[in-house]
Amino acid sequence: MPANSPGQAGRRASEHIGFRQQLLKARGELAEAEPLYREALEKSRANLGREHPNTLGFINNLAALLEARGQLAAAEPLYREVLEARKIGHFSKTEARDPVIHSPRSAGRRRSRKNFCV
Repeated sequence: MPANSPGQAGRRASEHIGFRQQLLKARGELAEAEPLYREALEKSRANLGREHPNTLGFINNLAALLEARGQLAAAEPLYREVLEARKIGHFSKTEARDPVIHSPRSAGRRRSRKNFCV
């Protein structure tokens, strides 16, 4: 992708938002971080597409944030969207070999999609 392409610019904008959201999450400011997670996801969907591995990463991150906030009903469909994408191969070869969901509940543990349940 050329350095100044819209997709590259969108990726950089999403990454910048990602750094801010991670900082807020690390501080425990989950409610303040959520709009940034959603903004990063929307920018990624618009610039990279719904099935791009980075977009799927943003979906997973938003699901983990919602889970941490106790919003399991909102997190579940997002986790399922990521799992479905992994089943049909929308991840890199490395990610496809290791289909793992990372969430606050699974910190330090790895769960395959076969064992995943909310």
